[in-house]
Amino acid sequence: MTAHTRRCLIAGNWKMNGRLSEAAALSTSIIEGIDSREDLQALDWLICPPFVHLQMVAAVLSGRQARSPDLAIKLGAQDLSASEDGAFTGEVSAEMLRDCACTAVLVGHSERRQHFAESEALIARKLKRAVGADLQIILCVGESEQARLEGRTEAVIADQLARLPALKQVIIDDMQKHREAAKSQAGQPEPLPHEAFSMDRLASQLVIAYEPVWAIGTGKSAKPEEVQQVHAFIRDRLAMAGWPSASMRILYGGSVNAANAQALFTMPDVDGVLVGGAALKATNFLAIGEAAVRRIIAPLPKGNEAWLG
Repeated sequence: MTAHTRRCLIAGNWKMNGRLSEAAALSTSIIEGIDSREDLQALDWLICPPFVHLQMVAAVLSGRQARSPDLAIKLGAQDLSASEDGAFTGEVSAEMLRDCACTAVLVGHSERRQHFAESEALIARKLKRAVGADLQIILCVGESEQARLEGRTEAVIADQLARLPALKQVIIDDMQKHREAAKSQAGQPEPLPHEAFSMDRLASQLVIAYEPVWAIGTGKSAKPEEVQQVHAFIRDRLAMAGWPSASMRILYGGSVNAANAQALFTMPDVDGVLVGGAALKATNFLAIGEAAVRRIIAPLPKGNEAWLG
């Protein structure tokens, strides 16, 4: 399976920016821009506003999708709590995100790791909560500038990806509960689905975003060839762990803009981008999509249909 069989995803992380009126105007411009361009509808789109703007943006998106039900744009959150509902002041649970019409969430963004000291253990708990709530996950990985200079990029990313096997257990546990429930009702246990089914199901919920910490918000961007090398490494590591990596999307994030996006999209293992600052202006964000449609776009591969569900 080649890059051309993995449908491109353009994701925008608005971070802590904008007021309600600005978020309304931005989301309207983005959604109308995509809806008015047939070529841009060949891509998948995701916008991740701040928590307090989610419901408003959801209303804008819902209104447009009532007229254009096939519009491939989704609403996502920038983070979620590792806990269920309860006495966790200031936290937002996965179920609350679903209430706001979110279907996706960023997990492990470097700014969460850096500024809020999120550990790999905490990120693993958040991943489990997102899977349990049936949210699409964009798992962010990437190395610091020091790690890069020391030649430890692959080692850092391998450690960050090492938390993924725990997600498989979530699916197995869910299937075991289903089996026990069926046994209690019918008196006969149902066989557990084949392991490959659980991996395929989980893989359809998961996107990896490579975001080198030294390139986020700095104006620096990794060279396309450097990005390709890391993406190929990520895909190989996923395959070694038993994931159907050929069908999984890997995004690049790190000072992405319309000027450097076109070269990035020529790389065979770059399946989209996670955009920060350039996502705060509709024309800039849409221009990145325009760069993406210049490459060959193929239908969404089997196993990734959950993105559109």
